[in-house]
Amino acid sequence: MLEWLQPDWAYDVASGEFAWRSVQRRPAFRLDIHEADRSIWQVFSRHHYLTSDLHRGAQCFAGYIDGDPFGFVSYRHFQHPRTRNLKMEHRLVILPDFQGLGIGGQLSEWMGQRLYEQGYRYRSVSSHPALNAYRARSPRWRRQRGDTKLGTNSRHAWMHEQTLDPRQLGLTSYEYVPPTTR
Repeated sequence: MLEWLQPDWAYDVASGEFAWRSVQRRPAFRLDIHEADRSIWQVFSRHHYLTSDLHRGAQCFAGYIDGDPFGFVSYRHFQHPRTRNLKMEHRLVILPDFQGLGIGGQLSEWMGQRLYEQGYRYRSVSSHPALNAYRARSPRWRRQRGDTKLGTNSRHAWMHEQTLDPRQLGLTSYEYVPPTTR
């Protein structure tokens, strides 16, 4: 993990050794993303914060670095009263050994671009602080105002029975914005 994170210092708990390190660049890596069979969800399901369930209509994709799976993203059709071409991110999971590299946002953007090229819009609702911060800074995402209202029937309500205000929950909805072509 030291190779990936490149920290300024490291403490080895097993040996009790502390070492200062010089700041180094992260190693270059290539992300390979492919449509995946639903069975790969078993690798990622226990790392999802909300549930290990996968919607039966979910379209699944897995990301690999050097042949090893690092992430999972799925989407499903979103039933909307006025918009017929809307897809919703259903699950986004990065395995613990690969977290902190910023690849969750890249995986989600890859999916947004792929769906845009097929004529769809793509939205995601998340409470993950780093992912929301990434999207807030990125020109590829636009925050959706008023899209995260929770009611007592919400699937998220059980997590915070006393607090149903989405701003307090940190739930934020973003829509993918494709790059402009000139």
